[in-house]
Amino acid sequence: IARHGEGIQHLGYYIEDLDAELANTAADGIAVYAQGELNGTRWAYLDTEIGGRGVIQEFIEIRKHRHARK
Repeated sequence: IARHGEGIQHLGYYIEDLDAELANTAADGIAVYAQGELNGTRWAYLDTEIGGRGVIQEFIEIRKHRHARK
């Protein structure tokens, strides 16, 4: 708070294909700040805090569960 004041620290977006989204952001010159996996869910924080004033963006990969009916 002392550095940037009050406000949003980051926004998370649920996506279906993390690899594709990271390729798109890399093509736009946006780097990955951190990424990992937690309980089978992959995520990545993007280095979008431009000039120290931006909001960090997070991608959270969701997997579609397909249940076959017999």
